Amino acid sequence: MQGGKTLDHDTYMELLTSVRDAYATDDDDDDEEDREGSPLAEEDCIHWEYYMERRDLSSDEFENELEDIDDELQWREYNASFDHVGHANSEACHWIFTVPEGTAPIFRPAEEWKLTHVPLEEGMAAFKLKTAYGLVEVRVSRRMLTFQDHLMPETKQGWLSKTLYGVFVKKKKSKATVNDDDDESPAEVEIESYQVNDAVYGSLDQANQEAMEEWLKLTVRPSSANLSEFACKRQEARQELQRELEDAGDGVFFRKVMEDDERTVEVFAKKLIMKGPRN
Repeated sequence: MQGGKTLDHDTYMELLTSVRDAYATDDDDDDEEDREGSPLAEEDCIHWEYYMERRDLSSDEFENELEDIDDELQWREYNASFDHVGHANSEACHWIFTVPEGTAPIFRPAEEWKLTHVPLEEGMAAFKLKTAYGLVEVRVSRRMLTFQDHLMPETKQGWLSKTLYGVFVKKKKSKATVNDDDDESPAEVEIESYQVNDAVYGSLDQANQEAMEEWLKLTVRPSSANLSEFACKRQEARQELQRELEDAGDGVFFRKVMEDDERTVEVFAKKLIMKGPRN
C-alpha cells in the first residue's frame, strides 16, 4: 500500500495492478473447475452473494466527523455482485481508485495519498483511501440468496465441499440403584455424547487423526508419576493405531470401543453433510 509519496501515471497503474493481483484468487485461471467437482444443482440456489459499497467524504466532512451521522445512509451499492469473496475483494480494491461521475475527485494519482486495508469477517475486505481532498471508503458485504430469489451461481469455483467430517465421543456408565428393600435394581445407564471441540474437518484423514488423539486422551492413562514412561506408552499406542488405519486402507472411518464392568467409551469419525451457503 502507498502513502506519503506522489506518483506518475505509469507507477500508479503498476501499483494498482499489483494490489488487485494480491486480492485475486489463486484459481482464477481455471473457472471450469470447482473445489468439490460437482455440477450445479437446485440446492445451490442457497449461496452468498458478495457486493461492494462505497462512500466518499470530502475533507470538510471528514475533518468534522460527519461520517458518523446517518452512517448507513451515506453508503451506496455498486451495481455488480460476485459468487466468490476473492473476486469481490479484488474489484473493491480497484473501485476505490475510480472517480464517480459528477463528483469532485478525492483521489488524484499524481498527488499524495494513503491506502489502508481493513480485514473483515468471513474473508471480506474493506479499503480506505485518504488524500488531502477527503476520504474514500469501500467495503465488501454479503447477503444470502435462497430458492425464493431464483438465482443460480455462475460457478462453484472455490466452494467448500458438501461432505465434511466430525469426531464424536459416546460414553455409557452403569449405575446400580437401590430400592426400599436395600436390594439392587437393574443398572441404569447414563449416556454422555458430544462432538469433539464442535469442530468439522474437510478430509477424512484429518478427522481420523483427531479421533485417534481423542481416543488416546480418554483411554491411555499414566500408571505412575513417571512422565517419560507415560509419554512412551502413549506414543506406542499412537503408532499401533496408525498402523491399523494404514492397513485398513483408504476411506475407512476411525472407530474404537472400550468396555469394562462400569463403562463403555466409544470414539468415532463420522461423515457430515453441510447445509446452506458453501461459498
